[in-house]
Amino acid sequence: MGQGKGAIDHYVTPVKAGRVIFEVGGYLEFEEIRPLLQEVCYKMPVDAIPVSKEVLEQIKREEDELVSKNINPFTIERVIDYKMHDSAKWISKYDRKYYTKYV
Repeated sequence: MGQGKGAIDHYVTPVKAGRVIFEVGGYLEFEEIRPLLQEVCYKMPVDAIPVSKEVLEQIKREEDELVSKNINPFTIERVIDYKMHDSAKWISKYDRKYYTKYV
């Protein structure tokens, strides 16, 4: 007792899904830099993929299509916002902020 807080063991930062973590600029094609980006993705502590602008647009279109086709009114956003099923007790602060879309 009375010893204060212990040393910091590690830091944690939530990364919202769909965020660009590492960007490369310059005069080169995506296929030239893709192997290097793939190696970087393997070494990261989160699930990551190398993407180009076209791939990002395709992912966004697929996500929008899934949202538009969903006829279920009980989305995770609605469950969290309206505190359904006593969700305030079992969700984390990151779930409230990012609606479970983080890695």
